[in-house]
This record gives sequence, structure tokens and C-alpha cells, in this order.
Amino acid sequence: MPVKEGLDTIQLLRTWTPDAKIIAMSGSPPSRGKDPLKAAEQFGASKVIAKPFRVEQLLTIVDECLAE
Repeated sequence: MPVKEGLDTIQLLRTWTPDAKIIAMSGSPPSRGKDPLKAAEQFGASKVIAKPFRVEQLLTIVDECLAE
């Protein structure tokens, strides 16, 4: 993201709207013991998805978030 890191954005959204449904996506593979999607979950993402993904996968995750 050009202005703010994704994890910072998740934290900020959680302070503004604690019940927000946040879907984090990343194309970065885990490296040096750090997994960006696991970190996103720890920072408060509702769901995560790794790139590349199929549209159907994303729609399933959106449906799951809306059903919660």
C-alpha cells in the first residue's frame, strides 16, 4: 500500500470500528519466520487470502464475513 502499511491500517480500522469485517490479502510469501497473513490475523483481520486467488475464493470469504 502506498501510504500506510496493511498491518497499520488493520489496527487503525479496529480502533475506529471494532466490529468491521476486514479481509487481508497478500502475495508475499512467508520469509525469515514471518508470515504476513498470520500477522494480519494477529492484528485483527477477520479473514485472510493469499494471492493469487480465484474470484470464487474471494466471494466465499466475503460471504463468510457477511454471515458473521
